Amino acid sequence: MSLDKLTIHSLVIQQLIIDVLFQLYFVDEGLKYSLN
Repeated sequence: MSLDKLTIHSLVIQQLIIDVLFQLYFVDEGLKYSLN
């Protein structure tokens, strides 16, 4: 496995984590608004 593939792999994982965090954040905000 080359360094380039590892770098791309970690970038993809980082992007996925950011996407999941954003989704969780927006779901949390949405729940707060719907509860009010």
